Amino acid sequence: MEVLDRYATPTCRFYYGSKMEVTDAQIVTYPFTGTRNPNTADHIHCKTPKWTLDGTDPETATLEVSLNGQNYLPG
Repeated sequence: MEVLDRYATPTCRFYYGSKMEVTDAQIVTYPFTGTRNPNTADHIHCKTPKWTLDGTDPETATLEVSLNGQNYLPG
């Protein structure tokens, strides 16, 4: 985990229909604590994108996660 924490660059991809947003992410320990210990990291924390709705109905986006730009996997 220390090597992954040091060298991995996680990103999150949100998409709905033709809309897609990519945001930065962090590898974190959950539940959140005041200390950062890469050996206990067990979650990906995605920043929420600014999402403009096309109408008044809610849109359910799909989330996928990637490390270092490799294949995205469902979140």
